[in-house]
Amino acid sequence: MVQMATSYGQVERKRLRMLNVVKEFLPSIKRTNGVKFIGLIGSITRNSPQPKDIDLVVCVTPSADISELATIFRRIAGRMSQIGNGADMFVYDDESGTYLGRVCPYKECVPGIRRCDADHCGKRPHLKDDLSILRLPPFVRKDVPVELYPTLKYNPPEAPHDLSEVLLSDRSAKNDG
Repeated sequence: MVQMATSYGQVERKRLRMLNVVKEFLPSIKRTNGVKFIGLIGSITRNSPQPKDIDLVVCVTPSADISELATIFRRIAGRMSQIGNGADMFVYDDESGTYLGRVCPYKECVPGIRRCDADHCGKRPHLKDDLSILRLPPFVRKDVPVELYPTLKYNPPEAPHDLSEVLLSDRSAKNDG
């Protein structure tokens, strides 16, 4: 029985560490030129005891600086790897709701220097337009379980306890500017 309590506590701490990574980098993502919406999707938004990664949805204007997002994403991914988990940042066009691709994990975005899964490596720097591999449906705001920016809310209203405490509380919202 003690063993089970310990492993449950470890799982809880890991979820909290993952959520704190999001909280730490959220202000930087918000300040990125052209970012209009940030959401959180995937197993971390539910009561999943062992989420494997952090999945962020970012809606951007056509002039958004994906390179700046990529720098932030690499820092998020680095922190997540320290706790044994991964991260993804899915990019959507804010105007049309079209999925554009994921943020490229490489520091240098130069076609031909490495094997890249992007369909058009380098066309839009640091955007991994891997649409031939991953097709996501058009963005629908109400389908995103956790809105982090411009509003802070959970859809539906009952958020997992740790998620509410770390990301959705008034205290968190006041400390991220």
